[in-house]
Amino acid sequence: MVSAICHHITKILAEHCPEARIEYRKQCEQKARDILSGSLGRLTHEAVEDFLNALDSDTDRAGGSKRLGRFHPLLSVPNRENIRKCDPKNLDALFSAVFRSEALDKVDVLRQGLKGVGNGLISSLLYLKNPDKYNIFLGTLSKGLLTVYPDKRSTFNYSRDQFDKNYSAFNDLVNRLRSECSLVPQQVDIVLTVLAEEAEETGSYCYARET
Repeated sequence: MVSAICHHITKILAEHCPEARIEYRKQCEQKARDILSGSLGRLTHEAVEDFLNALDSDTDRAGGSKRLGRFHPLLSVPNRENIRKCDPKNLDALFSAVFRSEALDKVDVLRQGLKGVGNGLISSLLYLKNPDKYNIFLGTLSKGLLTVYPDKRSTFNYSRDQFDKNYSAFNDLVNRLRSECSLVPQQVDIVLTVLAEEAEETGSYCYARET
């Protein structure tokens, strides 16, 4: 199974992950990281907006024109509007606990009442702190991951409860795929999104079942 899925992923990388796209993603991630590092403890709405723009920056799949939408619908207009309405002090407390302390066990309490702040945004803080260790937890990416490991469906679920448990199980499984198929951090969400889209189109987990 490993050789089959990695062979397919190689094709996805060739089509969707040119060097220019991956390099631009790295630059934008560093910008988002710098904004966080310089703003925590005194977070403002303006800093949050700048952070979200940097995090969501991407190019088209050919590595050409720059655009927002890397993590659609995570940072789409409805979610952005909800995040803008959050008290920056409450966002600061959550962001600091996750980005500075990696306090996954505090997430469920600290995010209460913060509309628009779900698993994706929270896990992006961990990812930016250490992209070699952490991955971004989105519903679409979860679906893509389960096309590779359908037998792991019961190990995690994408919900607002038990972030620590669900994220840790998801993250361990993504890191397994990264190791097996030699993926760099900036390729992961592309690969898992494509796998999810393919599964939706075909209605099957054909790639996971190849031997």
